[in-house]
Formats: sequence, structure tokens, C-alpha cells
Amino acid sequence: MPVFHVHIGANQFTGEEKRNLADALNLALHEAMETPMDDRFIIISEHKEDEFFITDTFPDMQRTGKRIVVNVAFGDTRTLEQKRKLAELVTRYAKEKVGIGPDDVSMMMYPLPIENMSFGRGKLSTDIGLAMPWVKKEENSGGEIMAANQIEDRLAIRQNFDKHWVSVDNKDYEVLRTVFSNDAVLEMFLDGKQAIHGSIDEEFPLFCGFFDACEFTFGFTGQQLITKLSDDTAETYEYVMLNMAKKLQGISEVTMNALKCKCDYRKENGEWKKTKWSATVQFTTKIPLQSTWATWL
Repeated sequence: MPVFHVHIGANQFTGEEKRNLADALNLALHEAMETPMDDRFIIISEHKEDEFFITDTFPDMQRTGKRIVVNVAFGDTRTLEQKRKLAELVTRYAKEKVGIGPDDVSMMMYPLPIENMSFGRGKLSTDIGLAMPWVKKEENSGGEIMAANQIEDRLAIRQNFDKHWVSVDNKDYEVLRTVFSNDAVLEMFLDGKQAIHGSIDEEFPLFCGFFDACEFTFGFTGQQLITKLSDDTAETYEYVMLNMAKKLQGISEVTMNALKCKCDYRKENGEWKKTKWSATVQFTTKIPLQSTWATWL
């Protein structure tokens, strides 16, 4: 649900030109970010001369009376390449369809977690089951942990991971909050139905309360990782993720596709104690096998 808000000078554009500008923005978004053409949320606001103060020349520009400021908010999974393409196409189509010069198009882009958006009916976009195959995600290669909002500095993630690696029985929650970004999304499914979807702060305590003998899957939005647990389990999310990521750190060019985990517990003095844990991960690697299964106990 990208939303454009364009600021223009009063009486600088005809009604037809404003409609053409909206069409230009819609087409640019479709081609740059592969959104459907009917995913169209565009606002154009006019400002009088004493309300619109845009420099004529900074930095090394030659702006005219048709200068515009384009603000656009979109989901935070968008890549740098997509943002560059959007800026390029907005400028190109504004020129082709409306006659606005390249120097007259200024842009601000605002990436937002998609749980901050609502199409309507009081439902968040994450709660309506809308498939968004046009959203591009970066590969989780090399075994690094990638948060839902695509942290680009993978080296920093790895260093942060190593720095805060501790026993799973020692400050599990703090480890999870440190390694992943603040706006990462935790989601879990019970019997194919979504049971948890929200921020780590809101949902992690609820997640840790699922101690029943049932099968469920969970994962971070934007990752290719799907985790399965069954039997009498009280496994916590970060235990699986941190252990598996730790073991995969030494494998080059890896994308994790599936992860099956099993952990046996017994309850002592009101606390769950691990007795046996195993995990099987399927990963794709560029060298030399396309699909490999490995198991750790």
C-alpha cells in the first residue's frame, strides 16, 4: 500500500495535468516495485505562494514554477535498487506525461513496517492475508540472520550475533531483542491458521506460553525459513534461530529453505527442562549441490 502525497504550487497545473501526474506516479510505482496498477493511493495538495518555499537552485538545480515535492511511503522490505528505480521513473514519467523538468522533481521516501498500514475496515495489512509477491526480499545468504526490515549491513549483524551469543538459559529474551531489529515481525501458525503476528515486544511472551503438545510453524516475515516443531515441546524461538544460525555461519552462499526441529522437555518444579533436542535444516547452496539436508543433535 504505497501512498504518494505530492505538494505543488497553486494554479501551476490544470486538472488534466494533475490527473496525468497521478498516472505517472502510478506507472512508476508499478514498474519499479511491481505493485498492481490498482494499488493506487495518491494525494495532490496545492499550496499558495506564501505556503510553498522551495529553493530555486540547491544543490546545483534550476527549478521553475512547476517544482513539486513527492513524498511516498511504502513497505520496509523494498530494496535500494527498487528505490533508485522509483526515483528514476517518477522523474521520467513526470517529464513525459506532464512536462515537469527533472530539476523540478524532489522526492522523500519513507519505508514503514507493513503492520503500520491499513487498507480499511479497521484491519492492518498484515491481518488480511493479502499476498504480495511483488515485494522483493534480499537473500538470506551466508547464514546471517536477516530481520524483517532488511538490515543491509550483514557484517554488523554477524558481529552483533557473536557479541551477544549466550546460553539459551541466560537472558533468552534480551538476546532475541538484541540480534533482531526493533520492528521485526514474529509470526506463528497453529494448524495452518495464524495464531501470532506482531512485534517481538508484544508477542514474544505469548509465544513462550505455547507449551501444549501440538504442531505449529513460525518464522520471521520476509525470510525463507519455516520452522516445524511437534511432540511435547516448549521450545523457544531464539533457541532454534540462534543455534541454527551459529552452525550455518561457516557455510558459504547458503539460503535456508526449511527447518524441522524437535525438542523433548520435562517439567521440574514448574519449569521446563530440555532433555533432547534435534534439528534438521534444508538449505540451498551455489556450490556444489542445489539442495542438501543436514541434521544436528
